[in-house]
Amino acid sequence: GVPISCGFAQTGKTAGTVVSFSYDERGRQTEKRAFTATGEPTRASSDYPHLEKTEYGDDGRLYRLSYINSDGSPGLGIGVSTHEYHYDPLGAQVSYRFLGLDGALGASSVGCAEIRSSYDDQHRLAGLACLGRDGEPAPSTMLYMEVAWKKAARVEVVRDATHHVVANVFYDRAGAQVRRDDCTESSTPCYR
Repeated sequence: GVPISCGFAQTGKTAGTVVSFSYDERGRQTEKRAFTATGEPTRASSDYPHLEKTEYGDDGRLYRLSYINSDGSPGLGIGVSTHEYHYDPLGAQVSYRFLGLDGALGASSVGCAEIRSSYDDQHRLAGLACLGRDGEPAPSTMLYMEVAWKKAARVEVVRDATHHVVANVFYDRAGAQVRRDDCTESSTPCYR
């Protein structure tokens, strides 16, 4: 186990002082468990339960991340019980779904029930959409892949004639542009 601070200082709790990791034969993390300093199972932090379990498909891709309480029951991490990842035949992630305790689509704490990716004819990322439980665009406050959405519901990746990403354009639920980020500097967080 690795001693860490898990965000309990502000709540006065002492749980989550040691984290243990398990790995599969390919070196990928499969479990993360939290324990007190005396070895008792506990929550990882106020927002995460005792166990985070990661599952991979035969193709090596991440397919599911689930949260489990110390008693073995399904748990919640930032309001979500399970994350599901779906890929197209070429291996690009096309859907990232947030499931509730009942296994149904459920809005995460950032407002999305699903993040759907789209690709252009050259199979480059063309855009992302934050969708609600109804499948419609939903405003989000998420930070996804280092890019802050700031209540946008959809982002379009804009490329120049040489196919370099030059901007990320953010839209609200109604389709009105709310922001345009210049992506010409490689240090700017952008979807590329």
